[in-house]
Amino acid sequence: MRVITSLVYPLVGLSLAYPGGNKLSFVRSVADTCTEDSQSFSYWKADDFQLKVYNWDNGGTTGSFGFRSFYSASNITVDCTVQDVDLAKLVNTWTKCNAAGTEFLFDLNYIGLTIRESWMCPGSPG
Repeated sequence: MRVITSLVYPLVGLSLAYPGGNKLSFVRSVADTCTEDSQSFSYWKADDFQLKVYNWDNGGTTGSFGFRSFYSASNITVDCTVQDVDLAKLVNTWTKCNAAGTEFLFDLNYIGLTIRESWMCPGSPG
């Protein structure tokens, strides 16, 4: 199992290109692609952020937080949302997203986000 932990940084103008001819002349299996992708440069893209804190002006920490995340190594987009919770406690507890293996930590004091995702390639040992 491969576990990836990464802080989210904005990406601007990333492009990937295949230097060969007009088309690929071979077919790779899903397992080969998965293994190669998990060992290659990968990135997180997070957007659609939502943060609502009730009674913020008086020190309140209860509220809702959410975002959408795409991770290039697994090619999966997930939604991560919590509602009506003590947001200050999210910094110490991994919170599950809507896809198995994806979790996040949220630091209300610094408005920081850490995301991790784990997955297993087909045919790999458990």
